[in-house]
Amino acid sequence: MQFVVMGLMFNQLPKSDVQGDLGVTSSNRTISESSQTSTSICTQTTQLLSVNTSRKKSLRTHICEPEIKYKKLEENMNANTKRISEILTSVDHFNEVVDAHLPPNLAMLMKNYVKLASRKLQGYRYNSQIKQLALTIYFFRPIVYRFLKSILQLPTPRTLRRITQKIEIGTGLNDILFNSMELKFKNLKEDAKYCVLCVDEIAIKTNLFYNLSKDSIIGFNHSSEKKTYEPAKHVLCFMVRSLNYKWKQTVAYYFINNSCPEIPLQNTIFAVISRLQNISVNIKVFTTDQGSNFYSFAN
Repeated sequence: MQFVVMGLMFNQLPKSDVQGDLGVTSSNRTISESSQTSTSICTQTTQLLSVNTSRKKSLRTHICEPEIKYKKLEENMNANTKRISEILTSVDHFNEVVDAHLPPNLAMLMKNYVKLASRKLQGYRYNSQIKQLALTIYFFRPIVYRFLKSILQLPTPRTLRRITQKIEIGTGLNDILFNSMELKFKNLKEDAKYCVLCVDEIAIKTNLFYNLSKDSIIGFNHSSEKKTYEPAKHVLCFMVRSLNYKWKQTVAYYFINNSCPEIPLQNTIFAVISRLQNISVNIKVFTTDQGSNFYSFAN
């Protein structure tokens, strides 16, 4: 009965009162939930207090170590790359490679070219080996030498002539002259060695010259057999000339006071011919002038 009465009483209440009671109830529930939530947020540890924990420090260390190693490796790689580039482009490394892979003479020319590349024309300097090689090339073919001179930075022909001027060719048979001829004949054909030997006596003006470098007086009688202190009036000259090619070379000369007698003339001629045959020169013809001593030698 009581429940029925209360139900009737509830039904008799206005709707506004019922809704007001429900609103109060729901608002109270919302306030209680928000208060619980704010209470839970406020009770958590702040992020500032957990930044430098041991675990996070350990993780940061593990992360930073590879980065540091990578930077060091990158710096070392750049330094090594720069060092290798400097080594590969250095003159010393080029000289080592040239010595290892080229013949000696060509390697010497390449190293000389690199050395002179950074100098002015007036500052070019050549060692004795370069000069000797340049003289050899010029001796074989002057035209070829002029072509190679600008390519390989070789000495000028004028420089070579100054070098040859220092070579003193004295009276008689000179070894340096015959050695040079032998070197050239090795590169010539066999028919280029067929030569004519020319002998002539040339009258000269009597004169004496003091050679300061040798400390000797030039102009006295100096034949193949003896030397006397009589002023020379003639020069006995020997020259070979190719029969098939255009070349000639004086091979010996002697200062004599008067016309060379028959016996000394014969010994001198045979000595010159023998020396020429030793360097593979084939004497096919022998010519002289109409001097009385040569006429006697022919008979």
